[in-house]
Amino acid sequence: MGHITSLLRGKSSGRRGALRGGLWIAALCAALAAVAVAVVPASGASGSTPKTALLDGQSITTSDGVEKEGVPISLEQYAAEQAGYTVTVVTGAEWEALTPAEFAKYQLLIVGDPFCSDTASSAITTASTWAPVVMGTSGINPLVGNRVVVGTDPEFHYLEGGGGAQPTNAAEPTTGGAEHLEQDGITYAGGVSGATGVYFGTSCSDPAPTPEGEPAVAGGDLSVLEQLTASGAGQWAENNEVPCGGSVQQIAENPTFDSGATKLTDENIQGWGCSDHITFPHFPADWNALAVATDTSAKPTCGTDPESGEEVCGEAYVLVAGSGIVAKAPNLELTPANGSDPAGGTHTVTANVFKAGAPVPGTVVNFFVTEHNAGVSGTCTTSTGVADPTCETDESGVVRFTYSDTNGAGVDTINANIDLDGTTEHATAIEEWTTGAPVEAPKSEPAKAASSETLAFKSTEVNKACASKRDITIHIQNAKQLGLVSAVVSIDGKSTRTLTGRHLRTAIDLVGMPKGTFTVEIVAHRHNGKIVKGKRVYHTCESKQPGHSYLPL
Repeated sequence: MGHITSLLRGKSSGRRGALRGGLWIAALCAALAAVAVAVVPASGASGSTPKTALLDGQSITTSDGVEKEGVPISLEQYAAEQAGYTVTVVTGAEWEALTPAEFAKYQLLIVGDPFCSDTASSAITTASTWAPVVMGTSGINPLVGNRVVVGTDPEFHYLEGGGGAQPTNAAEPTTGGAEHLEQDGITYAGGVSGATGVYFGTSCSDPAPTPEGEPAVAGGDLSVLEQLTASGAGQWAENNEVPCGGSVQQIAENPTFDSGATKLTDENIQGWGCSDHITFPHFPADWNALAVATDTSAKPTCGTDPESGEEVCGEAYVLVAGSGIVAKAPNLELTPANGSDPAGGTHTVTANVFKAGAPVPGTVVNFFVTEHNAGVSGTCTTSTGVADPTCETDESGVVRFTYSDTNGAGVDTINANIDLDGTTEHATAIEEWTTGAPVEAPKSEPAKAASSETLAFKSTEVNKACASKRDITIHIQNAKQLGLVSAVVSIDGKSTRTLTGRHLRTAIDLVGMPKGTFTVEIVAHRHNGKIVKGKRVYHTCESKQPGHSYLPL
């Protein structure tokens, strides 16, 4: 086929790299088995190194019976490696000496449980160094990482037991609920490709608790958490005197926590004796409670248990912030739950507030957009379209929130919360901003120079009887549902491009090529470290070529 070179095309839209539009890869073939991938990537200047984790050694114990090749390791290291991460463990002193640029090299930062003790001081005192990296405000990497806070001690209960914490098979740590909580939390925290996320465990006690209603005390947990929100200071409150019981339930969901061998169930986290040690009665709008302690005297946070479907109220002790969280509330509903609009347009979500089936007027709904258009402002109207500057529900219990896309194609989470009878309820909705799919059309010229954004073939051979007019764009349409974080596309194994982000697309330029066949192969990486593969053969210079093709991986 002559000499082959490759040039690449594919714009990045924020942290969700966009690949542009024509041929849709609709679903993964069930016959293709997913296999584990050992990733040893090279770091890039534009983002963190994929599947790398940095673990604060001051925040862990290696005395709970977990081993690697005969050497004791922490449950956190085990969980991260099970999730496909290459883990670097540093001492507390080494952690304290790291620069923002050094933290930014890692896709995941882990602060674990030092066997039911104080939160690691090395993680607290350096938060002003690493937290801006996570929040995309350090000036090094603008991508915002996922965040997880766990107000309990999984390491301790993995060894000492209680409820569903211990493994049912001592030789398999993944059979324990404590391991499920850690592995799922770690996997979610590192779920944004190119960014730096954090899994932050408080263990059993805050070394410098903050009294409710007062500014965060330096050296305490809230001094860290105040730096891990985009919705303003003073919104966190903590409770260090919880009943220390085992009554806890989940009130939010995400595929990382809700599927696979480590699916987190209520049974996994209940009955630990002290399932929770630190709870958070109040938290910012860009965070959601994944699980609450239901035996606290106050029950400020209510939600719907995704397992039972029942209303659950308590104080949050496992919290998450970032992409793909689905929170449902007993008395607050957002519609549409999943929206889609052309990039650069506007989107409206409707909040319905009700109790016992009746609308609740006069309730203020607080809206906050996270992810692609994080922090963008919007306007509220009533159900009849009248301006509603305070975002209060009207007589029908409805308020509508409208905002504009300013960052192009990507995905947002719309967070809403209300205060109803002294309790806070959170609900979420997803909005996807899409680009139109151009129709494939023959080019008038027999060949063209590929742009620097195109995955292309070039040949020194010229077949005067035929020159290909094929200029194709491939989409991996279901990347979000499948949890894909990257894909490698190649043509006959020689021309390759690595794609990252949730919406994976790339152009394939065969214009000017002589008559022949070309094999496009795709290797897609899932968030759990597994891969799936697929390929498609294209023929140039055929008499009839479809404008669209629906391809399985």
